[in-house]
Amino acid sequence: MTHFVYSQHRVALAEGEVYRNPRMFSVPEAAATSVRIVGDWPKIAAAYRKAGVEVVTDAPPAADMPPGTFLCGSDDEIPVIPENYRDLAWPELRVLARQCGARWAINRTQAFAAIEAYLSPETPFVPSP
Repeated sequence: MTHFVYSQHRVALAEGEVYRNPRMFSVPEAAATSVRIVGDWPKIAAAYRKAGVEVVTDAPPAADMPPGTFLCGSDDEIPVIPENYRDLAWPELRVLARQCGARWAINRTQAFAAIEAYLSPETPFVPSP
């Protein structure tokens, strides 16, 4: 049983829940048995419902972080993207890019694309297969 949580907000994950960034959504995950969506993501909810997956929606939590702080997520934690992320050493940059949805960032250009797609809602981004 796989329970996915789509959120752009810091949320507590229950035992067995797996975080997903809603901006990186393209199709429902085949392994999903239930989905919790935090915030207004009607296309994600509709896609999972069409696939026969139970969907629960929650209102986003009250803002508890200062303006200019950007979050992205991973299965383990939701790190803060530092303002100077372009200056990070490759190992740290690669981890941050993966947490933002790039499964196969093999260079700085791909890592920056993943992070910047997360930061800019109008930038289309297709996660690595």
